[in-house]
Amino acid sequence: MDYAKTYRALETFLRDKVLRGEESAIEEDTPLLEWGILTSLTTMELVAHIQQEFGISIPVDRMFGDNFKDLRSITRLVVELGGGTPGSEPQETATAHGASEVQG
Repeated sequence: MDYAKTYRALETFLRDKVLRGEESAIEEDTPLLEWGILTSLTTMELVAHIQQEFGISIPVDRMFGDNFKDLRSITRLVVELGGGTPGSEPQETATAHGASEVQG
């Protein structure tokens, strides 16, 4: 996964949907949690966006502050989890029980 494309896609989402187009600058190290840019609600919106945009689910054991403290950390998390390029769809795979499961 391309770090720069992922970063830009996440930055755009934060600026358009979380900051609602405000002229605030978001840098790689802007403290999103500390400054209240990401709250519990906006973090869940971001997680839903990551699932839809990159086709991955963030495991519960990766849902902690250090992974969401700034844009750099969020981008690294998405890249580490192997999400597809922005706009990719989750892939369906068959499970051992014959049911479909969304993979990311």
